[in-house]
Amino acid sequence: MGQTSPMTYTHGHIIPLVGGSVLGTTKALGNRPEWIASWSSAFATNDAYCLKYFNDVPFLDFTLDQLPVKYVDIITSLPPCAGLSLANQSTGKNEKSKNPRGCMAPSNLHMHNAALYSVKYLKPKAIMVENAPGLFTRMGEEFAERLNAVAFEHGYTMSLVKTSSIYHGLPQERTRSFFFLWKGDKVPVLNHIKKPYKQYHQFLKEGTFAKTDQVNIDTTLPPSQNHIWKYIRTKFDGYSQERILREVASDRMTTIVRVVKDNNWFDDAIDTISDPKTNKFLRHAKYKFETDSCILDKSIKLAWDHTRSLMWQTLPYLLHPYEDRWLMTSEAFALMGFPSDFAEKVQMPTKDINIICQNVPATTAHDWMTEVAAALDGNRRWIDPETKEDGSNKILRQNNISRENQMVPIWDIK
Repeated sequence: MGQTSPMTYTHGHIIPLVGGSVLGTTKALGNRPEWIASWSSAFATNDAYCLKYFNDVPFLDFTLDQLPVKYVDIITSLPPCAGLSLANQSTGKNEKSKNPRGCMAPSNLHMHNAALYSVKYLKPKAIMVENAPGLFTRMGEEFAERLNAVAFEHGYTMSLVKTSSIYHGLPQERTRSFFFLWKGDKVPVLNHIKKPYKQYHQFLKEGTFAKTDQVNIDTTLPPSQNHIWKYIRTKFDGYSQERILREVASDRMTTIVRVVKDNNWFDDAIDTISDPKTNKFLRHAKYKFETDSCILDKSIKLAWDHTRSLMWQTLPYLLHPYEDRWLMTSEAFALMGFPSDFAEKVQMPTKDINIICQNVPATTAHDWMTEVAAALDGNRRWIDPETKEDGSNKILRQNNISRENQMVPIWDIK
């Protein structure tokens, strides 16, 4: 379709969590949300900081039967991703498991409900929902098809995109999926996105951050007091902290336990470090590596160029590249693409920092919402979806991070 002047689109949000999708959409569309809705019974703690930041936006509580009825052009939602996340190791076989992994996991219910309510009652032009990368793959196919059936029944097509935050200007390798529901019988082919990012160490060195609480929930001691980190520093005698990080984490994030493993220092470290708790952990880690078993590695994380996904096993233990300290919540929010005034305004305490991890980076949401707006403006190619034998539509998949043929339409999972 031909180039047209950008239109103004209204937007509302269901399950905002800490607010990455709301912030990204607000910036992309250039106007404030019409409303924010959620289930306080399930997400009150997670949503609180977004609602504090957007305190002038009406909040509607599904738990209290306060249903959003005002039409908006675009709706976003950020439901929990644990059901389709590989970081969730629970299978549900244990009776104590409250949040198992899989297509039928209870944590997926809100994703289905938010989509169903939107297409059935609000009927926006488009819906954008972020979730775990598993939704894009065979692992999430069953649940994706349930969403696709809802879309088809109510006059929508469906597309899925796989991407990573490092393609959206952040020094964080966070692979995620987005699904889109499009009103009508066609589906747009979205553009490839790959923006340059500032390296992790530069990002923190050159940025200006509000003084806020730290993110380490386990200790108030500085990293220099960690026995394994002190041991490694002796092995790199004469090296500055920055030089060590350039040496061991130039390509991607690592951990101090992996540095010990990669240099075959386990036996020496066990003999050298006398602290009983640390020694026990080192012996356990050595056994896990020797038996190719998974290890819950909550040791210090070292990064120079970029980090891995900021999650509960990563964010609290990230070493500041130049200083003897953990990150502040303001720096963590910045690494999630949030505006500079967010952390200072909401004042998140250390105990809640995992809420930062349960979120979509604002920059990632911004970029895909920009694509949504471009499609609605008529500036993306709209095509007929391929159909199944029963006449229903197939899901259009596009991979933004594949090594070749990025964003080429995919109609079947191979």
